[in-house]
Amino acid sequence: MQTGLDKVLNSLALTAIENSDSQSAIKLFTGYGTDDSGDRIYGGQVMAQAISAAQQSCDSEFKLHSMHSSFLRQGALDKIITYSVDPVRDGRSFLTRNVTALQDNNDGIERPIFSATLSFQKDETGPSHAVAMPEAPAAESLANEEQRIGEFFTQTGLSNDYDWPIDVRFVEPVDLANPQARPPRALVWVKAKGTLPADDTVHKQMFAYASDNPILLPAFYPHGITPFTPNVMAATLSHSIWIHQAFNADDWLLFDIESDFTGGGRGMGKAKVFDKDGRLVASAIQEGLVRKK
Repeated sequence: MQTGLDKVLNSLALTAIENSDSQSAIKLFTGYGTDDSGDRIYGGQVMAQAISAAQQSCDSEFKLHSMHSSFLRQGALDKIITYSVDPVRDGRSFLTRNVTALQDNNDGIERPIFSATLSFQKDETGPSHAVAMPEAPAAESLANEEQRIGEFFTQTGLSNDYDWPIDVRFVEPVDLANPQARPPRALVWVKAKGTLPADDTVHKQMFAYASDNPILLPAFYPHGITPFTPNVMAATLSHSIWIHQAFNADDWLLFDIESDFTGGGRGMGKAKVFDKDGRLVASAIQEGLVRKK
């Protein structure tokens, strides 16, 4: 039986399809959402697949260093996703790719559900500095978020058959049943629940997958609510990541997250991401819905 992580990894192996326009430089790939994503496609999975599609249009010496994405429509789990990769620019040091994800909405017309601009760079050396990692207890000493959510669902009578492929552990987890107002900051350890292939591109794809989960949560904290609070809506609107250094997504990464603003039905979250050795390896920013129905 496949685990949730196996399903996600299999979904990242997109299928290349022939472009009917033989003169076009655009490359096309198809993918799908996994059943473990709930009633709609999980945004992190779409981002991970978009990285996979874009990377397949680049020489291997060029590595992803940034991605800026927008979520345009809700994606359906039971429909194929087409990823259109436009090779915007090929330079000596940098490559730029625009990726659009499209789905048929039962009328034979594929419409965009997601778009992103990705930049790839050859390895370079130069001046270097980075902020220090904040102090945090070891991940192994903290509660597993999947188990906490499972207990919450059991208490509230909700079904919980979600096989989350990421192990998430909050340094100071919120009481899901009775959240209290608190400052908009969180420290969260995150890693894949199994061993990933020894492929840098897969680790970046799984980082994108995982990064969509915790970043927005501090935007809810000052208001004493969570995405599980009745009549509260949460969804990703835009998401950007920057890769600073190589890392292993199947080893613990510490997300140091802050929210500078919530208002107008939207909230912001930004994260500095460190590996266990204290290196700043990535950054991410997300804007999402923080709305009461």
